[in-house]
Amino acid sequence: MHICYCHTPARYAWDLSYLYARRAPWLLRGYISLVMHRFRVWDVSTASRVDHFVANSRFVARRIERYYRRSSTVIHPPVDTAYFTPGGESGDYYLMVSRLTAYKQIDLAVEAFNRLGKPLWIVGDGPDRRRLQAMAGSNVRFSRRSLARRGQGRNARLPGLGLSRQGGFWHHTGRSAGNRSAGNSLWWGRGASTR
Repeated sequence: MHICYCHTPARYAWDLSYLYARRAPWLLRGYISLVMHRFRVWDVSTASRVDHFVANSRFVARRIERYYRRSSTVIHPPVDTAYFTPGGESGDYYLMVSRLTAYKQIDLAVEAFNRLGKPLWIVGDGPDRRRLQAMAGSNVRFSRRSLARRGQGRNARLPGLGLSRQGGFWHHTGRSAGNRSAGNSLWWGRGASTR
């Protein structure tokens, strides 16, 4: 039996392919469209061999239904409730933990916090890092602190950032599949701002 725990169908091939094509040199855009079409055909063929899909959120379940025409059971990712407990006083900054890539649309958060003048800490790395840093005001801080340490995978913790003192958590969902970090922020007793 083949059970697939799906975090999301490939965004770069399905609903966000235009973002990737838009950033490519114009001569390659037609080629990228052809490759993405062939990838989608392969992806649907591969998905048809799965006996049962398990989605990490209702949003992902709807994506599985939309792109693969398959139903799924929703089982949310776990949260370490022994570690993530409500903190004391809230701090005076907002936190964003993400891969710094175009489809995450982190530039919207940077622009918003530039206008608000409120402090924002962005933890993560990716191909958009330089562009985001260039547009960020002095109130936006970046940290390359790894989200995954050897032997801990994606469940690595971020000590030393004072996360239990964060004033809020900014998570721009865009077309994201859901984000465990937003859930973790809620476990800390802080409201998560989502769009």
